[in-house]
Formats: sequence, structure tokens, C-alpha cells
Amino acid sequence: MNLNLSQKKIELLPDHLKSEVNDFIDFLLEKEKRKITTKKEKDIVAFAGILSDKEADEISEIIKSGCNTIDYDGWK
Repeated sequence: MNLNLSQKKIELLPDHLKSEVNDFIDFLLEKEKRKITTKKEKDIVAFAGILSDKEADEISEIIKSGCNTIDYDGWK
């Protein structure tokens, strides 16, 4: 970006708009700072391999068996 051209354009603005440009620049800088310091959510791939095949099979079976039964009195 041509800094001199940007400066010249800003200089042409009335004072109240220069203030808005300054506020917007501050906003963008803060947004970038938050992006850098914000903890990123982990991708699901990062969890791959946590369970052994046996554990994964056991959990799958528990889910399958639990999803196929309804306890109509379970809410009481």
C-alpha cells in the first residue's frame, strides 16, 4: 500500500472524518490483537487416536445399545 497516497487522502478529509479514520484504525488494530491472543478452537483431527480401537469399539457398542432402547418410565 502506498503510504504517501493514503496520508494525502487522509489529509484531504475534514477533521471529524479524520477522527473516524483514526477510530477505525484503532478498531482494526485491536481486532488483530484479539485474533492473535485468542485461543483457537481445536480441530477434531487433533483428537484422533486418543482412544484405542478396543475403547472406540466399546463406546460404539454402548451408544448403539443405548439408542435402540426406550425407557418410558425413565423420566419419573
